[in-house]
Amino acid sequence: MMPYKIAIINLWTKIKVISLSLLILPGLIGCYNSPYLGFNFSPSEIAQLKVSKDTDSQIYLQGKVVKIVKFLDSSAYLLEDTTGSIWVYTRQELPKIGNSILIQGQLQYQNIPIEDQELGEYYVIELKQIELDKPE
Repeated sequence: MMPYKIAIINLWTKIKVISLSLLILPGLIGCYNSPYLGFNFSPSEIAQLKVSKDTDSQIYLQGKVVKIVKFLDSSAYLLEDTTGSIWVYTRQELPKIGNSILIQGQLQYQNIPIEDQELGEYYVIELKQIELDKPE
C-alpha cells in the first residue's frame, strides 16, 4: 500500500473512534448521578421521607450532623436539614458533629406498636457518605 493510503486509513480509524466516543460518553455520564458533575441533583428533604413511606428505596440526603451515638459494632448520627432530622445508622467512619454531608442510604421503618398506638420511627441505613465541609 502506498504511504498516503495508510495515513488516510489511520485518520479514518481515529475519526471513527472519536465519533463513537462522543456518542457513547454522554450516555454513560448521564447514568451517573453525581452532584459534582453539575447535573440536576436534588437530595430528598427529610420531612418528605416521613410522608412518602417508601421504605427500602435508595435515597440521597444532605444535611448537618447534630448528634452522634456509638454502639458496640456500629454507630448512628442525627442528620438535620431545613425540614427536619432523621437518624442514620452506619458501620462506616462517623462524621464529626457540625459537618455538612451528603449520603446515599436506604430508608427503613421500625414498627413500634404500643397498645393501640403506632409509635414507629423512620431511619436511614447509610450506604455511602460524602463530606461536603468541615466545621470551623
